Amino acid sequence: MKQYSQLKKNLKKDFSHCKKIKIALLGDTATQFLMEALRGTGFDLGFDLEIWEADFNQIERQVFDPSSELFSFNPEIIIIFQATHKLLGKYNKLSPEQYSNLAAERVELVENICNAVSNQSGVKIIYYNYTEINDAVFGSYALKVEASFLFQLRKLNVALMEFAARQSNFFLCDISTLQNQVGKNN
Repeated sequence: MKQYSQLKKNLKKDFSHCKKIKIALLGDTATQFLMEALRGTGFDLGFDLEIWEADFNQIERQVFDPSSELFSFNPEIIIIFQATHKLLGKYNKLSPEQYSNLAAERVELVENICNAVSNQSGVKIIYYNYTEINDAVFGSYALKVEASFLFQLRKLNVALMEFAARQSNFFLCDISTLQNQVGKNN
């Protein structure tokens, strides 16, 4: 696996021999480094990834507005990155009675996003699953409590896998497994 600095050097190379692919990148957190890493990796694989990057935290606006910049760009692939820490922030604002519904509500949003995109353009969607946050305060007890964030996070990742199995244009980037394999800081 290449380091980010190596991938960034690819951005200065000649892409003229590479096959062009139009990709839209949407996220609820900063995606500039991800965009550069994707483009650099694309070069290594022989692709000139023309990436349109949505403004910060504009996923729903871009997806649910048929006249948005996303659909004007007409991408072949849409990559969606929603960060675990942003999801935790939403979880922390819920009332305790709502904690157990977090995974189901997020999957419903993802399904609605997928349907809106499919209705507009029929593109492929790559969705990053959610990495785990170190929730060792209560040890493994969090895995026994459905209302805990860790329980909901794992439930969400399983539900996303099940959704991907049913949807031909929806693919998961399993960032959670990658984090477990190489660590968070590598």
